[in-house]
Amino acid sequence: NSSRFSVFDLAAGEYRPDSSIWIDRDPQYVDCLQPGESADVVYSLTPQKRGAYDFSGPMAVTAFPFGLYNAQTVFKEPHRLLVYPRFTPLAAVDLPVGRKHQPGGLQMASNIGDSEEFLGNREYRPGDRLRDIHHAAWARRGYPIVREYQQEYLCRIAMVVDTYVPSYDSNAADGLEAALSLSAAIADVLSRQEYVIDIFAAGPDLYHFQAGRSLAYLDNILDILACIEATNHNPFITLAPAVAEEIGQISTAVVVLMDWDEEREKFVRSLRDFGVAVKVIVVKDGPPTHNPAGFVSDAGAVTVLTPEQARTGTDRI
Repeated sequence: NSSRFSVFDLAAGEYRPDSSIWIDRDPQYVDCLQPGESADVVYSLTPQKRGAYDFSGPMAVTAFPFGLYNAQTVFKEPHRLLVYPRFTPLAAVDLPVGRKHQPGGLQMASNIGDSEEFLGNREYRPGDRLRDIHHAAWARRGYPIVREYQQEYLCRIAMVVDTYVPSYDSNAADGLEAALSLSAAIADVLSRQEYVIDIFAAGPDLYHFQAGRSLAYLDNILDILACIEATNHNPFITLAPAVAEEIGQISTAVVVLMDWDEEREKFVRSLRDFGVAVKVIVVKDGPPTHNPAGFVSDAGAVTVLTPEQARTGTDRI
């Protein structure tokens, strides 16, 4: 209480930003707050589904002095609550992995996989990085000498998430939530390995996020999965070009699809044609549009799961 007067019958709370989150209906009250005195009030938020919830800020409420109506003050402190997809951890994800050279930015950003290892000195050549000049050796030899390092090779895995939910399919929204739960479980497994993970998802917005040791943690991937929204348009129109820009450095792709049809098969085959080992998982309530039995990649046949199987998890996929 920063005023000069006592305040009575105080409560605190938040405006509910969405019907999918519940706030305590019976707030805790503070009978009296003397000038300069403070008190802690605790209330619970219970989200019913994953998502991003934006709050405008807490409010203080009092019915003093007559108890006929509530006077309130809202403190403008916007904050966001991210609710991650619920997932069951997987024991392992069976993936064929390989290493590809990562030129430029990635090895500058983080030492992942084979760190830059000092191999020796050699004479300077036009185009060498100036920061690699070995000044002590230059002084001894009388001509420019540079340090030579081993180039960086590592396994970079793309995780592509399909977000297409047709308006005519009432079960597709539940399938998307199950697919995101499975994607979270896969990311949980991969984040514990020495991999760089690129997550691609297209809905109303295109998401491309790169994570790996020293770059980001699992929470950053879950932040993306919490915010992904469904789309009723073909997401591969924007998704395929984004993946194509990075395809040269990607070793393996885990593709989580909502169906298996001509458009999705074309996308998966384009990845395979670039030498990417592709693991395909289809999450659908009912049989896919096309039978995926004839498609086999380095990562095996297409895995088809029901939303319930994707949500509750399996030992490994």
